[in-house]
Amino acid sequence: MSMLSAGGQRWDQREASPDLAKTLANQLQLHPLVAHCLALRVSDTDQARDWLRPSMTHLHDPHLIAGMPTAIARIETAVRSDERIRIVTDYDVDGTTSSLVLQSTLRILGVGDRLDYHIPDRFLEGYGFSVIAAEKAAEDGIGLIITADIGVRDHAAVSRAAASGVDVIICDHHLPDGASVPEDAHAVLCPPQDGCPYPNKALAAVGVSLKLAQALLEAHPRREAILRSMLKVAAIGTVADVVDLSTPENRAIVAHGIQGLRAGRHAPGLHALLEVAGVQGEVTSEDLGFRLGPRINAAGRLAKATSVIELFDER
Repeated sequence: MSMLSAGGQRWDQREASPDLAKTLANQLQLHPLVAHCLALRVSDTDQARDWLRPSMTHLHDPHLIAGMPTAIARIETAVRSDERIRIVTDYDVDGTTSSLVLQSTLRILGVGDRLDYHIPDRFLEGYGFSVIAAEKAAEDGIGLIITADIGVRDHAAVSRAAASGVDVIICDHHLPDGASVPEDAHAVLCPPQDGCPYPNKALAAVGVSLKLAQALLEAHPRREAILRSMLKVAAIGTVADVVDLSTPENRAIVAHGIQGLRAGRHAPGLHALLEVAGVQGEVTSEDLGFRLGPRINAAGRLAKATSVIELFDER
């Protein structure tokens, strides 16, 4: 079926099963057009209900990510041994929200002042985990680096860090088809990598960071409440990075993150960001993608992304 837009452009509507569309419209009380669109994405009514009602149960077991047991063991060793840990992330929304999730998790685990972070200056280091950052970590006595939204393609920097006695754990999602992950990394958490059985290949880097947090906090008595709080920033990073929201897990991250943002109980930094962006009450994915995300992105592109971390750290 073809239609003309207001601008005179022809839109071709994809064909869906008319029987399924009718069933969805009747059983779920949907408008026929909504039912048609949903019928293009699901094969039965149960899947449609999951699509329309994202649940925390849609968050998969984090231990299914290849490399997760190795990453957990190394981080726990670093915590017990009082090693210095550095979080290194990209300067965009996905990277800065990943940094916030990882820093919060490690502080909860008691790392304290042995934890710091680095976000590359795009004017001095360019994009990615650089050899400069690897060498600086070794000079500073860092024992473990955890990257997010960068690292999986930064073979030279990972090798330089390893040669200098600094272990690197990578949380990333930027892996082109057929590309290999850095051999010298201590662990690589990247669902698209070959051999990874994790069912959601479309996680943003903040989603991968959230899965690491989910695994690290498994025994924490307030784990559920902590994860729900983290979903607020994870939702911003997920929407702003424009990953596939057709997966149940990504939809759950965004839906429950938005629920948390609507609740109105936030740390001062997040509250200030919402206020200056004019985001109040019925927060939507549009607010995340067009009001919050661009403001966070601007810091890393026009000045320094560290200002975002400093803002969210305000108490």
